[in-house]
Amino acid sequence: MVRISYVGLIYRSVSWLKFVHEQLLKYTDMTDNEYFFIANDATDSVINYLQTNQIPHYLHNNSVEQRKEWWINQSIKTNKLIKNCVL
Repeated sequence: MVRISYVGLIYRSVSWLKFVHEQLLKYTDMTDNEYFFIANDATDSVINYLQTNQIPHYLHNNSVEQRKEWWINQSIKTNKLIKNCVL
């Protein structure tokens, strides 16, 4: 029975994926535990690395509308931050 599930988010960086995966296995007792990555709008190189190395993962791709919403929200937050810094 699984006691703890470790979840990592990954997007673009194979080197970061490799680092996190290696550190998790090195420093975590995985007895009765599980880990997996959620590849969120991941690049082909990230997906290929996950599959080639048989690393447990789930793929998630945002819709075009979700990507636009994220960009708009991030732009608004950035603009507010800039205004606060300038004032």
